[in-house]
Amino acid sequence: MLGAWREGGRRWMSMKGLMQRHVLIVYDLDPDVHVPLLFDVLHAHRPLLISDLFDYAVKIHHSQEIVSRTIEDPHKFHRYTYSDWGKRTKRMANSLKELGVTSGDRVATIAWNGYRHFELYYAISGGGAILHTINPRLSAEQMSFIINHAEDKVIFVDLTFFKALQAILPKLSTVKAIVVMSDKKHVACLDYLQYEFVWLAMDGKSIAELLCAERVSCTAGVPTVWSMLFNYLESTGTRVPDLKRVLVGGAACPPSMIATWEKKFKARPRVRCQHAWGMTELSPTGVINDLPKLDDNEYPISQTSDKLPRDGKTAGRLKIRGNWVLESYYKSDKPAVDEDGWFDSGDVATISEDGYMQITDRNKDLIKSGGEWISSIELEHAAAIAVTHPVWGERPLIVAVAKENCKVDKQEVFKLFESLPKWSRPDDVAFVDHLPVGGTGKVLKVKLREMFDDHYAKLHNATK
Repeated sequence: MLGAWREGGRRWMSMKGLMQRHVLIVYDLDPDVHVPLLFDVLHAHRPLLISDLFDYAVKIHHSQEIVSRTIEDPHKFHRYTYSDWGKRTKRMANSLKELGVTSGDRVATIAWNGYRHFELYYAISGGGAILHTINPRLSAEQMSFIINHAEDKVIFVDLTFFKALQAILPKLSTVKAIVVMSDKKHVACLDYLQYEFVWLAMDGKSIAELLCAERVSCTAGVPTVWSMLFNYLESTGTRVPDLKRVLVGGAACPPSMIATWEKKFKARPRVRCQHAWGMTELSPTGVINDLPKLDDNEYPISQTSDKLPRDGKTAGRLKIRGNWVLESYYKSDKPAVDEDGWFDSGDVATISEDGYMQITDRNKDLIKSGGEWISSIELEHAAAIAVTHPVWGERPLIVAVAKENCKVDKQEVFKLFESLPKWSRPDDVAFVDHLPVGGTGKVLKVKLREMFDDHYAKLHNATK
């Protein structure tokens, strides 16, 4: 199938090739502008390797800048080109060989999203080893268990996390080498007990400054990150004039956030907001799509193997199967998929009559109150959690952060839920200074449930 259309002076051609994969080829009508075409993707017998992606970036985008905040001084930026990146990444791949890393070995990283970490993504996987990224916000016990379970051979660590790693080194039986990533000036600070680090800021101001300074046109992040940005933009009147496209993923996104992107903080006639859903087990993308309607959080899915009514209301467990879906977890004796090849994502979703899937919640985030299931997504945009209740088993609790210099009455918050059925409305609202978040910016609801586990019990006893 072949089709072509024009947009903004360019001609776009789409073809459905032999691999039943939709391929988009772009070529400019201006004869002075050359855009290389990658016809190789149509060759069904040639695998797409990490080295192909690497070579393409270095060859075609050799002068494109890569910008990141420095680990040693978060107020400064590191800049270099894809050409520079390619040379450093190849040197790193050779260094890994000298450390004895071979194909199939696990190499761990405990690092920020800086340029050194970016180089490791390609140096490790390009050499046939397995990149094992570790969340630096894990506890010492969790971190040591994960490293030992994966049998990591080498660990690369940013200087800011060296103290946490050194505390568990005696427990790491398979690690042969530790590589501390820093410049020569700061390596001398490995006497970390006498040294204080300035940690990287993750707040609305730092995000807005980077978007504006670098004239970012496309950006991606979890809903929590965009909430911080929205609060800053609203309080300061700052705009992000060059932004064209926003990718939201990592957690279910409330419709109000999509509306905010496309209307309230628009930098152009319309900021294109896309919602993605996926997980590590899917390598990692499941689906990504422009939303057909502003107030829906949906994605088109296959019309085969439906076991759920297509009414957009009935919720069920979301399962996936495909060539890119895992078969089993490392060292597990049991397959991760059922007898028909379906993997249970742990998400709860509905399917509309038009074949659109909408994430309702995570199984573990659902609240069961008096026999009824309540979706926390319907109650957010703070954090809605299930809290033990002496009468109902569980009841929803809203944990919120009030805006700076803003006094909020609980009754004002309760009014926001009047459109919900009475049984699904939260019984109380708790205000905190900040919501605990993980390494990717997701709200740690497990931590919140631990913090407020006896909240309703105390209220119940106080009213006796």
